[in-house]
Amino acid sequence: MTAPVAVTGVGLLTPAGQDADATWDAVCRGAGSAAAHDPELAGLPVDFSCRVPLSREALDRRVGRAAWRMSRNAVLAVLAAREAVRDAGLDPRTWNGDRVAVVVGHSLGAAGDVGAALTVLTVQHGTVPPVANLDAPAPGFDIDCVTDEPRRQDVRVAVSHSFDFGGHNVVLALAGSS
Repeated sequence: MTAPVAVTGVGLLTPAGQDADATWDAVCRGAGSAAAHDPELAGLPVDFSCRVPLSREALDRRVGRAAWRMSRNAVLAVLAAREAVRDAGLDPRTWNGDRVAVVVGHSLGAAGDVGAALTVLTVQHGTVPPVANLDAPAPGFDIDCVTDEPRRQDVRVAVSHSFDFGGHNVVLALAGSS
């Protein structure tokens, strides 16, 4: 039998929010994360984006001197990782470097990570957020869908499903601690 793994910290920096709490609040409100008329896309055929609304200067202030050597995506990853470590109550100064695993993906794979993180928050908060942009399920659709407002309920187990290019399908079953 394999050893169980516990999710001890969540870090999110998304177009919907600049940390896990802000992202969670936006998801529970059913808020979208796309910004219409993004000024950085002016003159292009598409002028909306799902970009984290932080300027390069703001990112540099939050990360420090080393930020100027990193790509924007790397700086966002550092900020999300710092939040997850803080949320877990961990102190990186006490880590044995040989025993710490770091997995960094790209934005396509991060979509699954966002879904998994929001599933963790669903279990932690005991709240099921509404399905974005769904007023009501189609007639005859027999799955209970939360619409309009978040639903408070005792969530003991939640499942997160992601799929990616190349046929990768990942399902995580996440359970709250007893």
